Amino acid sequence: MKSWKIASTLCTASVIAACGGGGGGNGNGGGFAPLPVSSESSLAMVDGGAQLTVNQTDGATPPAPNGRGSLIVSPPALLHKLSADEFSLRLEEHPALKQALSAIPLATGKSAVACGIDLHELEYRTGDEKGAITNANGVIMIPTGASPMCQGPRPIVLYAHGTWFTREYTFTKLLDSTQPAAAEGMLVAAVFASRGYIVVASNYAGYGKSNLPYHPYLNGDQQGKDVVDALTAARKALPQIGGKDSGKLLVTGISQGGYVAMAAHRELQATGQSITASAPISAPSAISLLVDHNFQGLTSNGATAFFPLLSTPWQKQFGDLYVDPREIYEARYASGIEALMPSNEPLNSLFTSGKLPVTEMFPESDKPSVANPWFKQSGDANLIKSTYIKAALKDIKSNSCPGNTMPPLAELPELAERNVDYRLSGAKDVVDRAKSVGLDLAVPGLIVELSSQRRLIEWAISHIYTIPGEVSKAASVITEAILHLDAGEKFKLPSEEVNKYATTPGAKNPLDCKPQNAFRKAAVANDLRNWTPQRPVMMCGGGLDPTLNFRSTLATAAYFRANGMADDKLKVIDLETTPAPGDPYAFAHIGFRIMSAASWKIWSPTASRDKTRDTLLSYHPSLVSPPCLLAARSFFESHAGEN
Repeated sequence: MKSWKIASTLCTASVIAACGGGGGGNGNGGGFAPLPVSSESSLAMVDGGAQLTVNQTDGATPPAPNGRGSLIVSPPALLHKLSADEFSLRLEEHPALKQALSAIPLATGKSAVACGIDLHELEYRTGDEKGAITNANGVIMIPTGASPMCQGPRPIVLYAHGTWFTREYTFTKLLDSTQPAAAEGMLVAAVFASRGYIVVASNYAGYGKSNLPYHPYLNGDQQGKDVVDALTAARKALPQIGGKDSGKLLVTGISQGGYVAMAAHRELQATGQSITASAPISAPSAISLLVDHNFQGLTSNGATAFFPLLSTPWQKQFGDLYVDPREIYEARYASGIEALMPSNEPLNSLFTSGKLPVTEMFPESDKPSVANPWFKQSGDANLIKSTYIKAALKDIKSNSCPGNTMPPLAELPELAERNVDYRLSGAKDVVDRAKSVGLDLAVPGLIVELSSQRRLIEWAISHIYTIPGEVSKAASVITEAILHLDAGEKFKLPSEEVNKYATTPGAKNPLDCKPQNAFRKAAVANDLRNWTPQRPVMMCGGGLDPTLNFRSTLATAAYFRANGMADDKLKVIDLETTPAPGDPYAFAHIGFRIMSAASWKIWSPTASRDKTRDTLLSYHPSLVSPPCLLAARSFFESHAGEN
């Protein structure tokens, strides 16, 4: 649920995370033995979980040649053919990403880029929200080269991208650094394809070359099937383009892509198809929880764009959200809002032209009881009508969903300005406390902010990942410096509420409710707390994410556990927390913290509050995604040997 943006700080985290193994408003392997089955085989049936009904019979009818999962262009067109050296050169157009990848040899002794990449355009058939055939496109990345990890049967990464508000978001323009999808695409190519993974990445119906005039945003059934159709089509194409499928599959994605990845895992399981693991990152999987929280005043950064992006496809899906959009939206925005996104008009243009307010969801007369200190939630330019908000709040009170309970606004740590500001500004203590244990971060004579940040990155690489014992020492320093308040009071993170979520009466049946508000009803229908995975799942995010509240991840994980998912199959990572001794994902936590320190601009004379606001704006698109994506690769590799 994000617009991808790679800032200069993005790959600071990538530096740290990559070494461990393994946005904003506009817009984060070794070899494997092949399975003794073909990619077209009917694989062993897997139980669909507590609430998901699975219908599967032996000898199923083969798909129609022009039906879902079929290729429109066969073989897929070759867009670019890059050797490992040529790919490395193209990374020079993304200096921060290149810097991150060049750090890998320091820790692993391996080249950051092991494989070349053949980039093919995938054009395939999928379905709309009613199942009618439509088209979509995307890419297939095939690793190439002499290294053993680049040859033979390779694992597949089925990747789902984050939210973008304009239609022209496509990985087919991966090598055009001026295009919006280039940064995310290059990161995925670098983390996976250049390390020996076949990558299949859909643009989704409604984007790129798709003829669908809207995007079925967070329609779990449609989106899950859409990317599985892309996988089906890609597997048909692999023999034609030099790809060999090992049978090992990781399904992952970030933000909206995390939701889609989870929906795709559900679809694969329901249809008896094989999957090794999934890694939904910063996922709005508990979408009804997020919708209820937004109506109650815990508003997402970007909510004024997310709501109309949701209302159009949910109206298409159910037909009862409204008779006229003016029932939900103020008249000044209602005209044309159904076709507003995704479109060919940039989001900033929608703001400046007055087609959307930047942040004002609520009228001033109905503003939340506790103000969000980081962005304006209410005003005369409000998006949602007062009458609609009041009706939704009344429905939440009368028809509450047991898994969507929200703590009082006044008790939420992310709205406590002092806590969040100290969490970020406390990064300066990293410098001071590091000296006390012999890690000298002093930068004599350095005044220029960029140089200071670069020095911090250099220290992270040279000290944390190359000197034995420095990882635990640095982790202790950073934890003490950042995660505690000045008076010694421990900062309570949302992730510390996990026990409450796991033990609440609503954990097992969180959606046992019957909303009367059609928007809330649609959210419940598309909530992914209605199945139980049988294969390993890693869920990763940040506990103070202002765009995608981490309670969505916690509530989903609590539901999985309450319905019998074993602890050894479910890993939840809150990057804000202190990793336990021996945690194999400590690299992600440490990298995220050092990245936060650099993002907060320790040496800048800018007021703390302003630096904190800027850092929070980059939190979801730039700080959380890279370490989580690299943790996903490590998680997959830890499970790749399982049956």
